[in-house]
Amino acid sequence: MTSSTEWCAVNLVGNKFATSQLLRRAGIPVAECHMAPSPEQTKVLAKRIGYPVVLKANRGNFGRGRATETGVFTNILDEAGLDEVLEQTDFENEEYIIEKHFFGESFRVVVFDSKPFLVQRNPRPSVTGDGERTIRELMAEASEQSFVSETYFQMTFDLEKACNNADMKRTLQRQGLTLD
Repeated sequence: MTSSTEWCAVNLVGNKFATSQLLRRAGIPVAECHMAPSPEQTKVLAKRIGYPVVLKANRGNFGRGRATETGVFTNILDEAGLDEVLEQTDFENEEYIIEKHFFGESFRVVVFDSKPFLVQRNPRPSVTGDGERTIRELMAEASEQSFVSETYFQMTFDLEKACNNADMKRTLQRQGLTLD
């Protein structure tokens, strides 16, 4: 953001629902997306969209909401999974959107002065076992590494946060696995 950034652009990027609608109107394919006004309505919308779904804070960035630490819940497979996620939400202080979950790669595009400045590919996270160490041990090894992009933006891996991620715990549970 610079002094020449229009306030409406700043407001738009901070609103996932409005961004989705704008992209759709521009002919860019986006997932079906709806405002989720309440937990009850969220369940109705999830049935209409069809599982799996994603529930996200409408405002926020990098997987965090403005009022809650967890802003994105992905790969919600059924109503029982949605009920579990809804227990972690705060509809009184946070707006949420619900959309169809699609598996694949995710990209973040940073635009500066009306031109793409940086395209960041966000591959799906995964752990490949070696038959000897636990998932927790493999994640601990990954947490010791620091990833630096070409623009010198440094990202670190937070092992404790990753180990307490509800999405990951649900995925491991569905696969009959644990961190240990």
